Amino acid sequence: MKRSSYDRKLWLDLLDCAGLQEEKNLDASYGLFDGDDLVGTASYQANILKCLAIRQAYAGGTAFHQLISFLLTEIYQAGYESVLVFTKASKRTTFEHLGFDLLVETEDVAFMERSQEGIDSYLATIKAQAPFTGDQSLGAVVMNANPFTKGHRYLIEEALKAVDGLYVFVLSEDRSLFDKETRLSLVRQGTADLDQVYVVETMHYMVSQATFPAYFLKADQTVVKAQAAVDALLFKGKIAPALGISQRFVGDEPLSPTTATYNQVMAELFAPELSLHIIPRRQVAHGGEVISASKVRSLLLEGQVDEAQAYLPKATQAFVQSPEGQTMLRERKDLSQSHDY
Repeated sequence: MKRSSYDRKLWLDLLDCAGLQEEKNLDASYGLFDGDDLVGTASYQANILKCLAIRQAYAGGTAFHQLISFLLTEIYQAGYESVLVFTKASKRTTFEHLGFDLLVETEDVAFMERSQEGIDSYLATIKAQAPFTGDQSLGAVVMNANPFTKGHRYLIEEALKAVDGLYVFVLSEDRSLFDKETRLSLVRQGTADLDQVYVVETMHYMVSQATFPAYFLKADQTVVKAQAAVDALLFKGKIAPALGISQRFVGDEPLSPTTATYNQVMAELFAPELSLHIIPRRQVAHGGEVISASKVRSLLLEGQVDEAQAYLPKATQAFVQSPEGQTMLRERKDLSQSHDY
């Protein structure tokens, strides 16, 4: 099934025939051939199926199931316990027949999961371990924290003025300059004095730009809006009700049009069940410059560790100055342009 002399032009032609575009974030792509003819293709990134296309003459036959079965085996053998797929809403039933459960559906996208545990187990575990009671007002913050800055801390402190308890979700995807374990640890260290805060990883239930596929969206559609709609509706429909969350807090975005659009979509889709609060970003003491994780990353990658300290709480300061932190920055510098939440 996998051919070392894989013909990229055949692959692109098949995607085009299926109304798909090339997807950049792929770990592997496979083709199903009938002689020299490429009749089907499928790809994956981590545990996410992508770029599935079958030649029309082979639709409804065994080609699709052969490809999916092969990729499922590959993903499970890599150690993943769940498999995800973003697909056209019109293909939802096809994947349901293969054991996938719907997480959320929009006009354009169906986000589905194949897992023995799944989102209900994830949420039940969080609720059982969180230090909150049923009569408390609860809010949520979602962040990449790449790295955790004084700006993130400020957002959390402002949110706590409005709620009794706060879930802080840290993105689990490991495609940032600071690896996922470090980001989660620094957020926990940086909020350890706040009893009303419970820090938890998102797993794959809060969508990131790196995993969200644009390959099946029309050219005139805004990918960011489609991504934001999936994330907002999943949070609104499953995560917030299960955990008793009534409010979500985000920082305003004077520097990032992408995340500003994301905030706008959330505000539109959350109402009236959820309230979205946009908190003005904290500024540094001098010059009125807002605190930005991307600014911090730039300083660190330029070797200006001392200059970065003004933006960082103590735990993050200590880490970036440590041998471990310096090694991580050198080894992962190619991931320095990842997004922030």
